[in-house]
Amino acid sequence: MLPWSTTSSSARSNANLAVLPNATHAVPYDDPKLFNEPIDRFLNTPFKKRDRVADLVASLEKIAAEKAK
Repeated sequence: MLPWSTTSSSARSNANLAVLPNATHAVPYDDPKLFNEPIDRFLNTPFKKRDRVADLVASLEKIAAEKAK
């Protein structure tokens, strides 16, 4: 696994992070409700295809506007 900070924001746009406090690798057995809730939420959320070109253009425009200030 890579640290969250090393992944690009575009790779994270449709990603989900679930932090299970005080959980071990046995969390599916120890606390199935805690383990299954984020998985169910992820699987029940419709995938939204992003227009990567439009996202890039918007980011570049934002950077240009900030530099122009």
